[in-house]
Amino acid sequence: MSLAGKVAIVTGSSMGIGEAIAKALLKDGAKVVLADIKEPTWQIPENAIHVKCDVSNSADVQAVIKKAIEKWRRLDIIVNNAGIYPFVPLENMTEAQWDKVMNVNAKSVSLLREQGCSIGIYKGCSLGTCTKGNYGQRNRTRRNSDSGRWSNFYRRTGNESISRNDTSG
Repeated sequence: MSLAGKVAIVTGSSMGIGEAIAKALLKDGAKVVLADIKEPTWQIPENAIHVKCDVSNSADVQAVIKKAIEKWRRLDIIVNNAGIYPFVPLENMTEAQWDKVMNVNAKSVSLLREQGCSIGIYKGCSLGTCTKGNYGQRNRTRRNSDSGRWSNFYRRTGNESISRNDTSG
């Protein structure tokens, strides 16, 4: 599939799964905003830019979306890939650690959804979510486990141009 002319934001794209997603989008012709709190560990091609972004901070999320629109005049795809988990058993996690996990893994999805859907200058927006936790792992939490919550949001917006791809379920 050709994504020529499309503009994507990929969170958590400095390494790992986010890097692979960003590279796949680039290979298919998209222009990509690499939104990550860390500098990418890979060479950024000319059809990509890195924007330092704490996805749990609404001002940072607004800045990433603004930068995509300023640079390429549109936004077509948002991939919510950023995620963290401290290597601490769940029962030993501090409140501060839990809050950080929830802010990065769940709040960020809501912030990107709100900002991405509110700009109104794009024809379509694919909101994707990846997960790193699995059922039955004692030391892991599933992120964005309530896929239905997001489905209901997309239906309520009445925006038929939004396509949803949620791999957290």
